[in-house]
Amino acid sequence: MTVTVRRGFRSALRPEATVVFQVSTAEPPDLMALNAVTDEEGLERGPKFVSGPLPVPGGRLMMIDCGDLPPRTLRTVPDLVVDRLAAAGIAEATVALPRLIGDRYGTVGAFAPAARAFLAAPVAAPMGGSS
Repeated sequence: MTVTVRRGFRSALRPEATVVFQVSTAEPPDLMALNAVTDEEGLERGPKFVSGPLPVPGGRLMMIDCGDLPPRTLRTVPDLVVDRLAAAGIAEATVALPRLIGDRYGTVGAFAPAARAFLAAPVAAPMGGSS
C-alpha cells in the first residue's frame, strides 16, 4: 500500500499557477493544513492555498495555489502532500491531475449524432408560485 504521485501533477506545479488535482482514496483527505507551511527557519515551504476536498466519482478534487514559491520549493510540494496523507493515516492513494472535461463525455459522443447529453439546472416552480 502506497501513495502514488503521478508525473502530471508534479509538472503542473509552477510559480503563480493554480492547479486542480484529484486524490483517489476511500477516506476524505484534509490537505488544508499545507496552507503556507513554514519551516523552522521561518521560510515558506508549502503552497499559498490548498482548498478543501470536493467529492467526485473516484476520489476528491482539490485546488492548490502555488503563489510565488520558487521552482525549487515547488518540487517539494508533492512530498508534503504524501507526508500529510500518511499523517492522516491514509496508506493507499493516488495524486494526479483529473481527466479533461472532454474525456468524460467520449462515451456519449461515440453515439453522435443519434445521442446528445446536456447539463441543466433542476426544473423548479417559479419564485412564489406552486407547481
